Parts: sequence; structure tokens; C-alpha cells
Amino acid sequence: MPRASKENAIREYVLLCNHTEGRMPTYTEIALATGATSRSTIARHLKHLRAAGIIEGAEDASAWSKDARRICLKTEEGGRVFMDLAIRDGKPEFSGILDTTLLNRTISCITGFTVVEA
Repeated sequence: MPRASKENAIREYVLLCNHTEGRMPTYTEIALATGATSRSTIARHLKHLRAAGIIEGAEDASAWSKDARRICLKTEEGGRVFMDLAIRDGKPEFSGILDTTLLNRTISCITGFTVVEA
């Protein structure tokens, strides 16, 4: 598969997984879904997609902490924002992909949040 096609497949799968499951897929999941044959290929495509501003997140899927939880912030007009949250030493740390595709406005008030079940 040409580079652009492989990168598009990875982009589409990462965005789909994030949108439907509220999380960043693992390298193994990306490989199985897209036919990518090596971890370095996936890492290269993810790096390029981050540099282009198409996705955001940790440089390596292993950087997502096992104790992090995917949360959904709910906004007053019904929009949603998903992100990963971990509490370390009593302080919140955010990581992973920040998904704002379900926001209905560019500025909104947060009215609540839920923990997304894995």
C-alpha cells in the first residue's frame, strides 16, 4: 500500500477508535486494523499526523498510563470532549488524544463529566 494510503488508513482508524471508544488504539490494534507491518511504520505515520495537527497525543502509545481513565466533559449545549486523566501525587495529568469533534460551539461551559468505561 502506498505511504499516503497507509497513513490515511492509520488516521481514519485512530480517529474512529477515539470517536467510538474514547481512547487511543494500541499499536497492535492499529496494525491489525490497517495492515501496517511494523511498529516503526506506525510510529512514523503517527508522528507525521501529529506534526500536521491531525491528531494529538503522546509520542508513543505506551506513554498512555495504565492508571489513566478516559473522561468525557459535557457542555451546556450537549457537546462532548474526551481526554485521558490520571491523578499523580494529588495532581491531575492529562494525556492521550483530545477529541473535540463532538463540540457544537467553539466556546462553551462545561456542565459535568463522566468516566468512560473501557
